[in-house]
Amino acid sequence: MILRPTAVALLAVVAFPSFAEEVQLAYWEHGSWRVALVEDTQWNMRSCRVWTGGDGNGTLALHVGDGGADASFSYEPVTFRNMAPPMTLDDEVVLMFDGQESWIADELTVSEYHNDFGDFVVDASLSNSFVSETVKELRAGNTVIVGVRRGGAPKVFDTFLLNGFTATWLKASEWCQFNAGKSFFSS
Repeated sequence: MILRPTAVALLAVVAFPSFAEEVQLAYWEHGSWRVALVEDTQWNMRSCRVWTGGDGNGTLALHVGDGGADASFSYEPVTFRNMAPPMTLDDEVVLMFDGQESWIADELTVSEYHNDFGDFVVDASLSNSFVSETVKELRAGNTVIVGVRRGGAPKVFDTFLLNGFTATWLKASEWCQFNAGKSFFSS
C-alpha cells in the first residue's frame, strides 16, 4: 500500500500529537514582511510573529503574546553547519536605521544555543522594555542594517527593507489584541 505524503503527515500528527504543539492559525504578508498567528496547544497560548528575511539572509523578527505580553525583538544571522557563527558573545551589535546608528543596539544581548534540530545558533535580542522604541524606528524608516563592530567600522551582515512593516505590525496587533502604539509588558 502506497501512502501519499499528505496522508503520512496526517497519520504522524494523529499518532504523535506532541508534534502538533504549535499550530499556525493565520498568515499574512505585505511588502517585505510577514506575520503569523500561532497557538501553542500544550499551553493554550497565542502569539504573533512578525518577520522579514530568511531564504539565504538573516532574519529580523518581533514576537508578541496575546494582549501584548512578552514582546521581543531578535536578529538571527545565517549560520552554516561546521562553520564558526558570524556573531559571538563578545561582539558589539550595530543597528542602523536609514544609515544612522541607533542606541537601541546597545541594549541587544547576544546568545548562543542549539535549536530544536541540534544546530548551533547565535542571535541578538531585546527584551520587551525596548521593543516599543524599536517599533517606532521600524515604522519611521525605510531600511535597517544589522552588523557587528570589532574595532573600526561595522561589518554589515544584512540590510532589511521596511516596506510593509507597519501593515504587518497592525495586522499582528489585530490578531493578538494589543495596542500597536503602546509599551509592552511581561506576563
